[in-house]
Amino acid sequence: MNTIVRSPFIDDFGNTGCQTFQALSTLCQLVEQTFFNNLVDLYSMNYVSAYATPAYLLQSQSETVVQQFFSSTTSNFLLSLRLIRDITQVNALLSALMTNYISYIPFDAIRASSYWRTYDDGCACASTKTCVTHSCIYENNDRSLSWSVPGFYIECFVLESLFQSTLDCFYNETCLSELQSRMESTSPMTAIPSFACFFDIDGAITEGPNFIAAAKPAIQTLIQLNVPVIFVSNTCMLESDKAKQLSAVLGVTIHPEQIVLAQTPMRTLTEFHNKHVLISGQDAAEDIARMIGFKSITTIEKVCEAFPELDMVDHMNRVKLSEMIRTQGLVHDENFRPVEAIVLLGEPIYWERSLQVIIDLLLTDGNPAKILTDSNTQHDHIPVIACNRDLVFKAAADLPRFGHGAFLTCLETLYKSISGNDLKYTAFVGKPYEIQYQYAEMIANKIALANGQPEIEKVYFIGDNPDVDIVGANMYDHVLKEPRNFRTSISGYSLLSDSLLLSATACESILVCTGVYEPNKHKLDGKNPWKLPTTIKLDVFEAVKYILFKETFPWIVSC
Repeated sequence: MNTIVRSPFIDDFGNTGCQTFQALSTLCQLVEQTFFNNLVDLYSMNYVSAYATPAYLLQSQSETVVQQFFSSTTSNFLLSLRLIRDITQVNALLSALMTNYISYIPFDAIRASSYWRTYDDGCACASTKTCVTHSCIYENNDRSLSWSVPGFYIECFVLESLFQSTLDCFYNETCLSELQSRMESTSPMTAIPSFACFFDIDGAITEGPNFIAAAKPAIQTLIQLNVPVIFVSNTCMLESDKAKQLSAVLGVTIHPEQIVLAQTPMRTLTEFHNKHVLISGQDAAEDIARMIGFKSITTIEKVCEAFPELDMVDHMNRVKLSEMIRTQGLVHDENFRPVEAIVLLGEPIYWERSLQVIIDLLLTDGNPAKILTDSNTQHDHIPVIACNRDLVFKAAADLPRFGHGAFLTCLETLYKSISGNDLKYTAFVGKPYEIQYQYAEMIANKIALANGQPEIEKVYFIGDNPDVDIVGANMYDHVLKEPRNFRTSISGYSLLSDSLLLSATACESILVCTGVYEPNKHKLDGKNPWKLPTTIKLDVFEAVKYILFKETFPWIVSC
């Protein structure tokens, strides 16, 4: 095969192909955003009538509204497109690819000069913006040895080149193979990825007990391509159990190391691992805490056993307490060890009892036997470490269900009402906090290193919740763009210390429509840029297609 090098000819596909597809990508995004904005306006319309409307009239009016929707959507897009073309052409902007002018430095001159480009047929960009010629690939800069790319043209401006091109070659497998061969493109199956994909689970991979079918081929493809895949969820359970669940539904082996759950980054909070801590949660909360690294653990139930007068929500406990006081007096556990920190892993089963006991511990420095003087004075409570601030999550029910964030909201409100002070968290992990994304990146780099791959340069996060997944990914992207030695947390909580396993420089946020976010019911908050994703895709399958097209062929980005 002859070596293909960058050609000096303006009609060389190697010079302009990449930028033409970047322009196509931008137009696709403009179309998508325009349609989405108009669709939101359509769904927000209400039909109100003082009288019962005849069916035929309602049908006619509905059809008129739909026709207006299509008409206004088209008009809005064309208006945006015309603005772009006018700004480019009317101002006679010079193309960086020199498709409409030639720049040169005259002999003995110190400044560059330029003149409008003239195409082979004599058409000059100075008099018209629609000069056109076929796009070709040249071998060894020899103009006599060329291959014309079917349906691909070059004009004075890249955008106009796109409008003239039919892109026939990219819908023909033989032609596309010929193009790849001549451009000596790297095959997608042999490319070495330098990016990682992070996936939320609930609402992206699963929906309650159900599995979202579109996720399976998407994840399998990434695994086959050796792309580091990390699952980042605010669920609180053993990573090994979640890995088994995902392996079963995805049809590929998911290792526990690929699972970053709400509590996982607490492994890095080593200064608390030897303290006596209260663990709040349910199911395997104690086992999870020990897996994280906490060595001395107590629970709400054990505190209530030591101080039986604390739980007054349970009316049966009131009867038992009265009987205890009558027969033997109020008995406390004299060996009770004061709680030095509170670790909130997830919402408990009995909220009322947990809220009462946790606030008791906060007001008494972790020892309910302590005599409380005045609860309304300024008081620094014992450390509180929490994870998962999801207010709601998507399950089998039509409406979202309360998450750990709802429990934390109750705790904060009650503590404020009783003490007059704000509840302060010593550390917060889980999405949307940046430490969660940092920890996932560290794991992704470990996987890449084990596979002999380059370090991670870019992260793609796919999730269904704008308030959690997208906010977190966007905050992390902001952190990544700061100088490494000056990175600070947007959320106000601690970041991981500098590590050789933190190498990414960007994080794209991709919102899918299979969970909390439903485009026909929800409107993104345009006033809050943290909630705006890089792009919106129907499901995980479409999100992965977007990523692979973008990473494998930088000059082809799917609409």
